[in-house]
Amino acid sequence: MRKTGIIAAIAALCWAGQVSAETLIMGNEGDYPPFSITNADGSLTGLEPDLARALCERLKAECTIQAMDFKALIPSLVTGKINMIVSQLFPNEERRAAVEMTNPVLENPETWIAPAGTAKEITPDFLNGKSVGIIKGSWNLPLIEKYAPGAVLKQYDNLPAIKLDLEAGRVDLGTAGTLAAVRNFIDQPDGSKWELITPDKELVGEATFNWAVQKGNVELRDRVNKALKEMFADCTYTKIRKKYISVPSSSQEPASCQ
Repeated sequence: MRKTGIIAAIAALCWAGQVSAETLIMGNEGDYPPFSITNADGSLTGLEPDLARALCERLKAECTIQAMDFKALIPSLVTGKINMIVSQLFPNEERRAAVEMTNPVLENPETWIAPAGTAKEITPDFLNGKSVGIIKGSWNLPLIEKYAPGAVLKQYDNLPAIKLDLEAGRVDLGTAGTLAAVRNFIDQPDGSKWELITPDKELVGEATFNWAVQKGNVELRDRVNKALKEMFADCTYTKIRKKYISVPSSSQEPASCQ
């Protein structure tokens, strides 16, 4: 009986191990359309939450996505309040030292937004004396301050607020990631009113953005990278992206998926 009981206990433990799923708590900014959107009922949608859910299916993990202030994401990951960040992170040296960065999830180079016909090129000389709407805390703000010190920068909470001031003539230009600019300007009914202009290379900066897991958790990082690679290859990424953005958001999207 004792031997039978031991065997039964081992079998029960094995069965439990087979059905129990990995649990991951993910952090997302929740307020950066079209990448993350908090709906009226509190649910999260957008490119990144939808990609994260598809990732969890690949990992066979049970995931909870929590919306939080962007500045709280890395501290929450470092202290173990969350297991993963699924908001786009610019991979600077400070962040790479604090967390494990995944492979790039999307590419979102900076673009400049102007009323149609008002600008042909964006150079430091052209920007001299121009008022420019930029989102608070934008990673490229130091680039503009360095290479175009004559620009008058006005910081906003979000891109729709910049659009309102562009329409009212309170700023001359706006600057934002290309993907968000396409969604908020070009893909709108009044899209013909606007132009997106690629700036001088000094004002473009890095284009790739990543997700992150806790420092030292290379096992999870590598599994995430493998799953992301599969999602690109089998068009899962592109199918989700097309729900929110009309143009490719990564050079990893195969032409056959587009």
